[in-house]
Amino acid sequence: MLVDIGAAAGPQPKWRAVAPHAICVAVEGNLADDSGWESGFRELHRLPAVVAERPGRVPFYLTRFPFCSSLLRPNQGGLDPYAFSPLFELARVDDVQAVGLVDVLSDLGISRVDWFKTDSQGTDLRLFASIGDELVRRVIVADFEPGIIDAYEGEDKLADVMRYMEGRSFWASDLKIEGSPRIRFETLERLLPARMRSHIGVSLRTAPGWAEIRYFNDLEEEELFDKREYLLGCAFAWICGHYGFALELAARGHSRFGDAVFDDVERAAELRIRRGFAALPVAVLRSRFGR
Repeated sequence: MLVDIGAAAGPQPKWRAVAPHAICVAVEGNLADDSGWESGFRELHRLPAVVAERPGRVPFYLTRFPFCSSLLRPNQGGLDPYAFSPLFELARVDDVQAVGLVDVLSDLGISRVDWFKTDSQGTDLRLFASIGDELVRRVIVADFEPGIIDAYEGEDKLADVMRYMEGRSFWASDLKIEGSPRIRFETLERLLPARMRSHIGVSLRTAPGWAEIRYFNDLEEEELFDKREYLLGCAFAWICGHYGFALELAARGHSRFGDAVFDDVERAAELRIRRGFAALPVAVLRSRFGR
C-alpha cells in the first residue's frame, strides 16, 4: 500500500519494482500532466485534490514555478538571499477545498500504509502525523522532503521531522541535501546573461535549502507486524540497497515465523554483500590516489 502526496512529478522510481503487486494512492492539486504515471500498479488511484491535516476551505498559494506551490505562503524574506527565489514568486492565491488525508484513505477502504511519500512544500510532517499514531507506527518506509531554510511561513523543517521520528521506531536510511547558491537574483541579473544564469551551479557552490530523507521502521514493535510486513520490509530494504537490514529482518523473520522463505532472503542478502566486495580494488585505488 503506497501513498504519494505531491505526485506531480510521477511515482517514486523505486516503486517500479513492486508496482505490479501494489495499490498506489497519488494525491496532487494539479494532475493535468500525466507524465510518469503510466499503468503498472495493481491499482492506481490518482486524486486531483489539495490535501491538508483537516478538510476545509484553505488558501492555496500558486507560485511562478508550479512545483513550489503550497498551502503555506512563501517566505520571501527567507528566500531573497538565494538564487532560486524567483521560483517562489506568487502568481495568485486560490481559495480551495482541502481534503483530509485520513478521509481519503477511509473513502478508499485503506486501513494501512506501507510506504508513505510526501513532497507537500512545507507540510510533510503534519500530513504524516495526521494519519494517526496507529497507522504511523505501522508504516514501513516514510519519505519526506522538508526544508532547511525559511522558504515558507510556518513550515515543517528537517529538524522537526528528525525530532519527531527520533522518538519512534524508525531509523534514517538515506539523506540527500539539495539547495541553491546563496546569491541574490538581482545580483545574478547584473552579473550574468540569462543563458549563464541557468547554469550558475557551474560557478557557485550550492547552499543547503532542503533535504530528501527516508526512514525505515525497525519493526521492533513486533505485536504490530506479521510475516507480510517482515517480507515487505526485506523487499523495501533490498530495492533501496540496504542489504544488511534485509539480512537482519530475514533472520528475525525466520526466528519468529519459521518460514523457509526467510532463509532464501538471508542467502540472497549474504551473496549480494559478498559480491559488493568485487569493487574493493577500485575503492582502494580511489582512496589512495583520489578520484
